[in-house]
Amino acid sequence: MMKSFSAFLAFALSFCAAPKMARADIVTQPDLRARPTLGDPSFMFTLKNKTTDGNKMITSYVPAPGWQAYTLCFWAAVEPLNDSRYGVFLKSFLSTEWGVSFSECGKYAPWENTDFVDEGFPHQLLELSAQGTWTKNCLPQAADYWVPPYSTMSNDCQYGCYSFNVLTDTPLTMTAGGAERQIAASNSMQVVTFQATTADRSVTIAADSPDAEISLGGCVAPLRQFFGEWLFFESSGGHSYLCNKTLTNEWAFVSVRAQILPGGDKLDIVQQAYHADGYEAITSTDSTNTIDLIRADGCFGDHSRIELYMFSNGEITMNVDSTNRPPKRSIWGAKLYGEWLADDIILQIRDQDAAEMQRRNMGRFVDFNNEEE
Repeated sequence: MMKSFSAFLAFALSFCAAPKMARADIVTQPDLRARPTLGDPSFMFTLKNKTTDGNKMITSYVPAPGWQAYTLCFWAAVEPLNDSRYGVFLKSFLSTEWGVSFSECGKYAPWENTDFVDEGFPHQLLELSAQGTWTKNCLPQAADYWVPPYSTMSNDCQYGCYSFNVLTDTPLTMTAGGAERQIAASNSMQVVTFQATTADRSVTIAADSPDAEISLGGCVAPLRQFFGEWLFFESSGGHSYLCNKTLTNEWAFVSVRAQILPGGDKLDIVQQAYHADGYEAITSTDSTNTIDLIRADGCFGDHSRIELYMFSNGEITMNVDSTNRPPKRSIWGAKLYGEWLADDIILQIRDQDAAEMQRRNMGRFVDFNNEEE
């Protein structure tokens, strides 16, 4: 009896182990499927935005130091506007320096004097006077704040710009560098920015109650120069016109290429848009821009910003119905490469993506009334 039970147990264990061995054999086999050279579009997804984020279309950033150029590609479609006379076009905003907030990328910018006012935020409270006031001379010297010497900002921002995180359970008045702001009580952190108006380097707080619980922290908010081009839009002789070059509910493949030229003082930008089945660009722009803060290494700064907004040559609201809400928009297959891709490579990516869109039965036009599409 014991012998037969041992045999049965050995048989049962071998039966249970067999499928595991088979699965291990499968995963060690090489994957012989042909993969696209520049990304596998079968992994890409659609982002159908709601209308609560204004006119922002897409945001990215240079993820690491050392990039001399990049290419951003994505597919875009926009809900038709209520008034057919007006169309939606894109405007890019590109920086060569750090241009994102902590909440967007999860790490602090390499700014100087980041701890110029650190009162233990958010865990420590300010020690208020019996009158509910607090003051400290803590702003960096205005002469250390960089502004372009040949622009109007040399007067507007000569005393610096500064950003603060504030937690307060009581309304208060806050001043920094001579600029004043009213801050309401809130259970959430508030971010307030001051453009200093005088050489005064003090920060002051006057709360409505001496028993107020206030936590404060701040840093320098450096100026950032942004570059960009209009896309789906043209102008000539001071007049703007459409020429059927607007973003619609038909999918359009958009590419944005930027590179810092040798010497680090020029930025070249080329933007193009294509339909899925056309090799002639719907629209194309090319510009060379002067960089105020020269990039001596010829590379973009870590976390330089890449952003595109939608605009209209009609009403600012770009309304699509009686509620004056902005249009919905869809983004598919967004991808960022750390190099300036040639035109034929961009079209190759477009073709790969278009084949995947066809495989998924994604129509030529987006039905914004169908949330499942």
